[in-house]
Amino acid sequence: MTRPEEAVYEVEHDQIASITLTSVSDAGGIELYIDLHDGSVYSFTAYTPAQLDRLMDRNRWLSFVDIDTLIVKEPSLEAIMHALTQVLLLGVTHFGVQVSAPQAVEDMLGEDEDPWAGL
Repeated sequence: MTRPEEAVYEVEHDQIASITLTSVSDAGGIELYIDLHDGSVYSFTAYTPAQLDRLMDRNRWLSFVDIDTLIVKEPSLEAIMHALTQVLLLGVTHFGVQVSAPQAVEDMLGEDEDPWAGL
């Protein structure tokens, strides 16, 4: 498994221009933005099943439903790209949260945090 770094990734995709991985949420998921070639930007959080299980146990939840969630087998750029391709085939507006404009990567990245701790 290759964990992606917090950064902007230019990708070769017919709809996605780039992916910005920004941080790991408190629950352990990878927060990300995708920039589409049409200029729109969507945000998602990618979780592994184990991360969702820990999140649900910690909060004593019986279910987890969220519109911007990607469930990936492993926290890798390859798995995230696979999930995003499926989302685009089904209609990104049904899954992602559209944002008006992406922030600068420097504003989104924490300076002293290890984004992959606990994954």
